[in-house]
Amino acid sequence: MFYNFASFRLTCPVFTDNRIQTLKASRAVQNQIYRYHVGPRYLQHFKHIIFDESSDLIGLDYLAASLDSFTNLKQLTLSATSAKATFGSGRDSISASFATRRLARINGKIRTLHLRDFEAADAITYLTIFKSVREVSLRGPFPASPKDVGKLASVLRNVDALSLDLGGKHSPPFSLPRNFAETSHEWPRLRSLTLDIEAIDQTTISFIQIFSSSLEELKVTTFVEVENVSDLVAFPAEVPFPRLQRISLVGTHAAARTVFEKTSTQTFPALDHVHLSYVSYNPFGFGQDDSNLHSLFEQHRFRFLQYDPPEQGFRLEDAENIRELAFQHDVQVTLRDYPWKTTSTFLGDEDTAEYIQYEQNSGRDLSVVQTSIEEDLERIKDYLETTMAQLSESEDVPALYRLLTFLRPLELEQFAMLD
Repeated sequence: MFYNFASFRLTCPVFTDNRIQTLKASRAVQNQIYRYHVGPRYLQHFKHIIFDESSDLIGLDYLAASLDSFTNLKQLTLSATSAKATFGSGRDSISASFATRRLARINGKIRTLHLRDFEAADAITYLTIFKSVREVSLRGPFPASPKDVGKLASVLRNVDALSLDLGGKHSPPFSLPRNFAETSHEWPRLRSLTLDIEAIDQTTISFIQIFSSSLEELKVTTFVEVENVSDLVAFPAEVPFPRLQRISLVGTHAAARTVFEKTSTQTFPALDHVHLSYVSYNPFGFGQDDSNLHSLFEQHRFRFLQYDPPEQGFRLEDAENIRELAFQHDVQVTLRDYPWKTTSTFLGDEDTAEYIQYEQNSGRDLSVVQTSIEEDLERIKDYLETTMAQLSESEDVPALYRLLTFLRPLELEQFAMLD
């Protein structure tokens, strides 16, 4: 029987552009086409392999045995379940396994390593194998004892980008263990630090300050809003971050307040890009009432602001106010977080076309609104054209159909308006 390679691409896409090419082990090893047709011919296209959960343990062994044949492999993701089945568990078992010896042969290729839901000791073992990685992302649980935290810091000595997701696969994020903030540990000089955490506490601040002299990018995602202002901790202004250019704070208003309330240009002299994204309503205000924005504009100098407040708390007049405020401080502002999410989605219930028409008839200058809408329409058009081209090139027929299904009600609505 002959197989059509295009049909396989629906489950295991192969892209030959400069984009990252990703292969999921669970899909590959359970598909005979991969083993005997795709694997031998297209290994050079894959740059990222994800060892996710799979019931086909023999197939995982097959894939592990062929790792050194992936000539362009740069990135590897290991989940605890599949890694335990493939490479073993416990330092002695992992080090002695045949599959691990295969891993060791490619450790010089891997630049980015993602470890998901490992016990701390096993995570440290894998980091010991991959001594050349420059970017590491870890999803808990994390070591808590000073000795184990010291080991973790040591095996990360060559890393310049670190991401910590402080929660397991089936548990919510939590706080950093206090031992992470001890300055006796030999942490690397990180260029980039990403934290997914419950809330910023004093331990978090102390940990971030360890990298104050080298950090260029800081991303913090928090999930717990602090309702009482007196409970908030704050970044001290006297500890400078001379290289920090980009700060992204996603989730809660409290995190942004913690970072910006007491700091200034002297704290972040190189700051260039700020991203604030709120996922839910809170009592501290949005738009023109957002105290974080006022702290930013009054106490810091930067060039770019991406502002993503929740839709239920953001209105058209807020957008105009923020744009005007940003213009006064010579800051370029973006009020969206995805190409398809336009500023028009921020309109309140009463901000309909009829309401805007009423405002125009009342003599209000809506040139800013018109420009924004035109930019949004152009962005939507460009997004659709780009997406259609990519999906057509990859022959992703189901995705094309989903896109058509999504757009079809809009087309029907247009016909209804003609009636």
